[in-house]
Amino acid sequence: MIRAALQFRSMEHKVDAFGRIESVPNTQTGRFLATLDEIMPWSALNEIVRPLFVAELMVQVDYSLETLMRAYFLQRWFGLSDSGVADGVADSLAMAAFVRLGAKQPASGLADAVARFRDLLECHRLSGKLERLSEACLGGNRYTVIPGTSRSPSLQVLVPLDNKLQVLANFFAAIDKPYGLSEIFRFNAIYRELYPDLSQAERIQAELYVDKLIDGVEEPAYAARIYGVV
Repeated sequence: MIRAALQFRSMEHKVDAFGRIESVPNTQTGRFLATLDEIMPWSALNEIVRPLFVAELMVQVDYSLETLMRAYFLQRWFGLSDSGVADGVADSLAMAAFVRLGAKQPASGLADAVARFRDLLECHRLSGKLERLSEACLGGNRYTVIPGTSRSPSLQVLVPLDNKLQVLANFFAAIDKPYGLSEIFRFNAIYRELYPDLSQAERIQAELYVDKLIDGVEEPAYAARIYGVV
């Protein structure tokens, strides 16, 4: 962590009028986050949480709602632990710029703050609402996020959606985890109809939705009921 912090401080960067890191390096991670910075509905996402954040969490953390919302999605996209978010922001200029971290603001407290923020969302059942809104916006812009890991940033890619696959994106935007048998049977009906007409490239993308369904099933045994799972 000391190494990461020293490396971050040694990087040259610009700050805006509020002291927030402004410049983003032209790396794969930087381009990925810059695209999401533009198309995600940040204002709408923040407004969903703002009343509860002000009432229950604002005095307990040293970060803004905007920073915590962005850190929350950063965690989801990159598969980071709470401490991994703090380490990633300390070590990556692109991540620090994305979460709107102040140039002199330490990243060390983000681990606890992100955990508290996630607990707030789960306590008030807002996680699904945020996910549906974000996926609807991404789908509306003909994109879907394929999650990766901090160790394999090349997996963090944005894939334009084919019109045939848009129905799958819309399906996931309208449902919440965990996925039960009702969601699985509805998915199967859509997927079974689409699959024969998909090209090989489209099938590869469509199978990512199968993986997403498997990852979110209510009971592990339900995965065997998903169309195409053997």
